[in-house]
Amino acid sequence: MTQPVYIGIDISKRTLDIATTDRYLGQVPNTPAGHAQLLEQLAEFGNVHLAMEASGGYERPLLQHLLTAGSHVSVVQPACVRHFAKSLKLRAKTDRIDAMLIARFAATTQPRPAEKTVKPAKSCVRCEIDAIRSSTIACVNRTVWNVAATSPSPG
Repeated sequence: MTQPVYIGIDISKRTLDIATTDRYLGQVPNTPAGHAQLLEQLAEFGNVHLAMEASGGYERPLLQHLLTAGSHVSVVQPACVRHFAKSLKLRAKTDRIDAMLIARFAATTQPRPAEKTVKPAKSCVRCEIDAIRSSTIACVNRTVWNVAATSPSPG
């Protein structure tokens, strides 16, 4: 079996920047049509291993599309990629450079491919905590205002 070509994908809300370890391949929209276009572009490389950073959920539709198509794809932690960049003394940060950096990181670390199904998002415990905190603050504020309104004025 031949060594895979590692391809890095830098994901943003609107676009996907794609690169190998040594060459920028271009940009496609982060839409279902763009995902299909990406797969067409990758056909020329044969055995590929795609890598992308976890990006707050923007990676999920692409990940699902790639896994459904049978691609080998890994989701890597942004902090690990950033530390890898620091070890290479790379300071510049653009989408193109990030895509190549993700590819280099994957080629070096050879991350395990993602599972064949994307797990649904877990319940948002953080959202629940924020809601409780907001409710508590509102309650305290009401109490403070009620106490101030019912206190006799000096004088």
